[in-house]
Amino acid sequence: MGGLAGEARLCRLDGRLPQLRRFDAREGDGRAGRKHSAADALVPGLARHRSDGEPHQAEPRRAESDADRLVVGAMLAGYYASLHSENVHKLVFYAPLYSFNDHTNLGPGSALQNKRKPYEFNFALGAYRVASEAANTGRWNGEIPVENKDEYRDAAVPSAFWAECLATDPTSNTRNPPSLRAPNGVLEDSFYQATGRPLWNASSIYVPTLVIAGAYDTWSYPEDRAGLMRDLVHAPVKRSILIPDATHFVLFEKNALSFSRKCSSF
Repeated sequence: MGGLAGEARLCRLDGRLPQLRRFDAREGDGRAGRKHSAADALVPGLARHRSDGEPHQAEPRRAESDADRLVVGAMLAGYYASLHSENVHKLVFYAPLYSFNDHTNLGPGSALQNKRKPYEFNFALGAYRVASEAANTGRWNGEIPVENKDEYRDAAVPSAFWAECLATDPTSNTRNPPSLRAPNGVLEDSFYQATGRPLWNASSIYVPTLVIAGAYDTWSYPEDRAGLMRDLVHAPVKRSILIPDATHFVLFEKNALSFSRKCSSF
């Protein structure tokens, strides 16, 4: 999952509304006295590249537990699994950006492109951007193809969702209106991915893989998912699922339960 929704997905959500769940992969709330978790073990692994081009020999697997289930963005998940499939039991790509070069909001002609050097990312954007509730909800509304947005989500969800996101940034209330600082590194990676320079290749993934997205997602296009399925040549099992009447924010919509069940049953 990419963009602001991907970052917000890791916000600490407390479940006060049916569509909100805790998607934080960490133990503890990450603000004080943070405990070590699976995420701590994963990050150092990114520096371990194969030197001989041969796949690693898989080690015997132990029984899976809740602690083994790590939630990261699709870009990082694909990159890691392509290097270290032996450490992955199953892989779920939620709304992956992969190989479609005509993304109107991420690729050529978008604000991410350096207009003087079209093949370069626009580093003038800085290290982070600030996002407001109005901008985020506006994007969400734009993906819902009906006039009454409450057909897709509980009316109280957008404000509750955004309040939890703002709580993760201690500077959010220093700006008017309050806004969340969102790192631009994900946009740089996405720009390269959306302009024919993928950071990883799915043919190097050797584990059962599920590709899933909402029908009206504008971050992950059907061409992205078709290309990903095409390149998963070494996955022993691969499956692509489209959730109807859902957007990039399906985790917080009325079809969230359907999404969750599809993932859990894979």
